[in-house]
Amino acid sequence: MSVKDRMDSFDLAAVVYELDSLLAGARISNVYAIGETFIFKLRSRGTNFFVVFNPRIGVYLTKYEFDMPKHPPEFVIELRKHVRGGIISKIWQLNRDRILVFEVKKGDDKVLLILEFVREGNLIVTDSNSRILLALRYRKMRDRSIVKGEIYKPPPGGLDPLKANPEEVYEKIKNGEKSIFRSLLKILNVPPSVIREAFYRLGDSIERVDLQTISSILNTIRDMYLEVSKGRLKPCIIYRGEKPVGFSPITYSHLNEGLERNVFNTFSEALDEYFTKSLFEIPKKDVKSEKYAKQIR
Repeated sequence: MSVKDRMDSFDLAAVVYELDSLLAGARISNVYAIGETFIFKLRSRGTNFFVVFNPRIGVYLTKYEFDMPKHPPEFVIELRKHVRGGIISKIWQLNRDRILVFEVKKGDDKVLLILEFVREGNLIVTDSNSRILLALRYRKMRDRSIVKGEIYKPPPGGLDPLKANPEEVYEKIKNGEKSIFRSLLKILNVPPSVIREAFYRLGDSIERVDLQTISSILNTIRDMYLEVSKGRLKPCIIYRGEKPVGFSPITYSHLNEGLERNVFNTFSEALDEYFTKSLFEIPKKDVKSEKYAKQIR
């Protein structure tokens, strides 16, 4: 197992459950940036919460408070104009891909705060009609453009595993690569760890490419996504010796040999422990907002 250095689409599916269950209805008090890491200060149910977003790593709740820069960069000033004081009405994952969307209502207006974790990542604000108002990175690409004033288009991706039709997947695979694993990676919006876990749960010796096998794999993958979408999480950090090498929102049975786990109450707690000290210098203090762990549970 190589060292995991960013969240994948399955991790995002799990963190969406925690964030939406806790932060729907929260007010965005302010936004800060330390380098390319953004910290959203939110107020909900009489409690302050801090959400860390780094486009190259992921997004999660943090228990730490930091010394914020006195002079925010121009992008943060513009971002505040769009979202500060707004109410988060809902949070969702787009097509089970590495994209989260926060719907923010501010008076009679509504904007979408889009967090992308594809390639180097991006932070994009659109109006209610998906017209781009602001982006951390503007660029024109072969398959889409992130340009102010244009309609936001997500990056091309695979099939949503919860909607994928077994017959369609089978047709794409049967005359393709010999490896079912590599074929599924190309076709589905599913990370390698989830496909490996599905194979493990089905006996790990999947060799035949037939409709029944594809249906079984898809059903097992769907069961895993339904686990996290309903909050049935077993978050942990994975260690090799004393070195942290990964994290997961559920227990991956295929990751056992030579590895140990430290289990957490919430996935954000595990991500906070795994990432925060490497993203920042020593945090200012622990704000001790343990309430969020109880509320998520």
